[in-house]
Amino acid sequence: MRRLLKKMFIVFSKIVLPMFFDKKYLRGRWFENSVKGWSWAWRSVWFQKILGFNRNVPWPVSHQIVVNRSEDIVFDVNDLNNFQRFGNYFQAGYGKIIIGKGTLIAPNVGIITGNHNPCNLEKHLPGKDVIIGEKCWIGMNKD
Repeated sequence: MRRLLKKMFIVFSKIVLPMFFDKKYLRGRWFENSVKGWSWAWRSVWFQKILGFNRNVPWPVSHQIVVNRSEDIVFDVNDLNNFQRFGNYFQAGYGKIIIGKGTLIAPNVGIITGNHNPCNLEKHLPGKDVIIGEKCWIGMNKD
């Protein structure tokens, strides 16, 4: 019975969730024969599409992180878990963020492509792409 319910949940999710998210992100290890990715996606429908947290991000994202300019963030769909944490900040406003396959990003990590000029806080320095290699581990900030 439990197996049948799981299968029905996945089939229903495959039909409904592409109305909310780009289908290319609803595949990979978190979605194939697993309810984990589908559960993230359903939670994200509520927080992203209804309440408006990260509304324009085309993949399921935790409401506890900030994603700026999702169109400039590149990652492997098997690493969608990096966007399900808390406290992360992905700011791609001044360049691309490219996350290599198999990379793990801990909670409370900020990846920023551009910042203010420390000599004049009203101006921004030119941004640069942030390219993270494959199978990297980016740990949590620490005092």
